[in-house]
Amino acid sequence: MIRPAAKLRDALRRCRDGLQKKTAILPLIPLLVLLLAAHSPIALGQSWNFETEQNNHQVPAWARVGKIRFGLWYGGILDLAKGVASSWDYYYPADPDMVEASTHWYDPQTIEYLRTMNIDWVWVTWSNGFSIQQEEIQWEKLEKFIAACHSQGIHVSGYMSISNMFWKEMFKDEPKSVNWVFRDEKGNPRLYGGSPNRYMADINNPEWQEYLKKRIDAALAAGIDGLMYDNTLTIYDRESAERVAGMMLEYARKKKPDVLFCSNYNRSQLTWGRAQNMITTEDGSVPGFYAVDPMPGTGYIYKASGRPSFAKFGSSRVAANGQTGWLVNNAGLARYLMGVSQGWRPIIIEEGAWNGADRLASILSPNQYKLSIAESAAFGFGFEIQFLGAFQRDLYFHRPQAIRAEEAIGQYNGFFAQNENLFTGPDSVAQTALLCDDTDGALELLNHLAGKNLIFDVLFSRTLSANQLEHYPRVALANTHRVSDPSLALLQAYVKNGGTILIAGQSAIEDDDGEKRFQPGFAGLVNTHCPEPEQVKCAFSLGKGKILYSSSGSNEAIYDALASGTGSQVLSVEGPGYVICNLIHQPQQNRHVLYVLNYSQGPVHDLKVRIPGSFSKAELFSPDKVSTQIKVTSEGAGFVSVAIPELDIFDVVVLR
Repeated sequence: MIRPAAKLRDALRRCRDGLQKKTAILPLIPLLVLLLAAHSPIALGQSWNFETEQNNHQVPAWARVGKIRFGLWYGGILDLAKGVASSWDYYYPADPDMVEASTHWYDPQTIEYLRTMNIDWVWVTWSNGFSIQQEEIQWEKLEKFIAACHSQGIHVSGYMSISNMFWKEMFKDEPKSVNWVFRDEKGNPRLYGGSPNRYMADINNPEWQEYLKKRIDAALAAGIDGLMYDNTLTIYDRESAERVAGMMLEYARKKKPDVLFCSNYNRSQLTWGRAQNMITTEDGSVPGFYAVDPMPGTGYIYKASGRPSFAKFGSSRVAANGQTGWLVNNAGLARYLMGVSQGWRPIIIEEGAWNGADRLASILSPNQYKLSIAESAAFGFGFEIQFLGAFQRDLYFHRPQAIRAEEAIGQYNGFFAQNENLFTGPDSVAQTALLCDDTDGALELLNHLAGKNLIFDVLFSRTLSANQLEHYPRVALANTHRVSDPSLALLQAYVKNGGTILIAGQSAIEDDDGEKRFQPGFAGLVNTHCPEPEQVKCAFSLGKGKILYSSSGSNEAIYDALASGTGSQVLSVEGPGYVICNLIHQPQQNRHVLYVLNYSQGPVHDLKVRIPGSFSKAELFSPDKVSTQIKVTSEGAGFVSVAIPELDIFDVVVLR
């Protein structure tokens, strides 16, 4: 379990409440931190050396940062049956071409599509809620498909549902499964998405768990490299979800020690991924710069606020080059999940929020696929390219739109395959860490900050340690509602030893379990040093360090406070606001690498990026042009700048 031992947590709460939250409790907290950490199987205080951590945790070499080129290869008769039972477009009523494409999707010749697109890792539909007797028909075909993939250097994970039951088939083939159904307080079956054909299983039922293990056994026997659970919905409590997911990981690892196991978690669940050795979510958005007004013929849908409805975690308003629109990115989400990963779990993100269109009915433009792939490479995760509905059908029948998308994917993945050394073995250069709670409430802010080119890492109150804090000159609590008492004590010690903390908006108003505090953490210090804490910004010293306070919790106010407080560590772009950069250090190659992304639909000319450091050489690489040397100019005060004459979608600048 990841949560602190219940006995110690309750003892801490009783101690805190008994003292009515007086400061006398603080001297006791460091001891309690040690006790709590001793009961956690997850090592606290992870550093940000990705290579070291992935070695320590035996992550397979092919799944490490900079090596992931991923595709969602759903298909076969199981996917067809699921589509019909779920009333998906193209499946019900049935499109004959869709039926043919999905039926033959696991024929060996479709591997040629993967080779053309330079995809080297897929997941296939192994089990989606039908009985084992019915799923075995697909398993026989998949065993051959997996072997054929392996012969071409392609790794395969198996898609499974942790909870879905197509109950009519299940009850018929497994009569005792009627006792596995998860029921509400009135005894009615819980439905998936309101579908009358899909019941949710009680994941705590021992017989259901044994049934899940049989599916795992069959998948591993077929040569599967990893497993992914879907449908871990919020109807299940966190403790149960983590316990069952962790149980299945340990079961699989006894048979295959290097198996990768993850669950598809959505917002409010993302930190549950710590229970497994890989992280995935479908809560990404199609990145880009989108016009405010609906564009005829595009199908864009906007909320009353004017924001794109497909921006899963918000968007930033940008005005540049005479255009005004919304910048949508996944960079903040990626940094958040990197914090959950603790520097070692592989991360893959699906873009479940499309730009106003139905992902079953639409194929993205070639440039949109290129940007999504480039963004994933720049921020250290794998992009889950969806081959569903129209894309699967039209690729199978070699239709023009699908072929253009296939070529674009192949071009960009080919560049990353040929230049893996530009993306592997990264160290973070962040000088700022944002402390988040486990509610996922900070994601809109994080995407906003990333869109402003602020480089930061994410730490969590639940797993915070002094070793983590010592890596950063600055730590920010920005509307971080939940902060544990041990974390408050660590933060005060951090400041007294010379660190700087920004406290903004409604921070530390609850403990780590969501219980409201008698008064917010740090309130006594703020009230003492800030004359009007509800209306002003102020700064004051504490020991060797400093506390910055801002009553405003708006995204822009938080960015301004962080940017002005980071001094020489601000990376800045002289160009339109839809250009986003990331900077990493590759210690083994003794160099830094700058990634530059253009989120708009047209090229950017005469771009200048200002970077902290004393570099003298810069070489530009791009999937859109040949590599070339570019000029490095000293800006003084510890900065240099590089000039990029033209940015199409993605450039990489190696700095020495």
